[in-house]
Amino acid sequence: MATTRRFGHGDVDGAACLGAALIAGAAFWFGIWPVLHAEREAGRLTDQMSNSQTQLDATQTQYRELREAITGSLDRLEDIEIVLNTPDQLAARQADIGRVFAEFGLTVDQLNVGEIRQGKLLDTIPLRLSGTGDFPDLVRTMHEMRTVFPDMAVTAFQIGASGNAGQAGEPTIAFSLGLDWYVAGEGAGRG
Repeated sequence: MATTRRFGHGDVDGAACLGAALIAGAAFWFGIWPVLHAEREAGRLTDQMSNSQTQLDATQTQYRELREAITGSLDRLEDIEIVLNTPDQLAARQADIGRVFAEFGLTVDQLNVGEIRQGKLLDTIPLRLSGTGDFPDLVRTMHEMRTVFPDMAVTAFQIGASGNAGQAGEPTIAFSLGLDWYVAGEGAGRG
């Protein structure tokens, strides 16, 4: 005959409590915990998206400002017209350079002309200029050169104390400049 074992009240209550605790723990671990974690993650992602949107707005503003600046620069560039001279006007250019330096009280000791360098559209004539004067006068001269000769570029610049520096009425600096004069080449329009 088969026997059946009966559990006491205490055993059933303990097992039921343990089972209920396991079910509650599993419900929390697999149900509530992921929801809480997802809410925290959603909050973090929302903050990150808000920061990203702020950065995007700032970048778009900068982009618009740069586009406007570029458009303005292009408009100004279109208004600038540089007429290129031809190499046969070299003597006149040398005289003009000497005149600009003399206007600002600088002495040009040498102005050497190099060989024409051929380019696809522009040719360049290298010029080497050296002289003496006072530093503020040289600065003003360089600004004037940029305005008067937009077809020239400074390629080298050296400055040092003049041999007569410190003597009253004598130049305080000696300078040496390398210049490139852009002239009309075979493919460029001549002015």
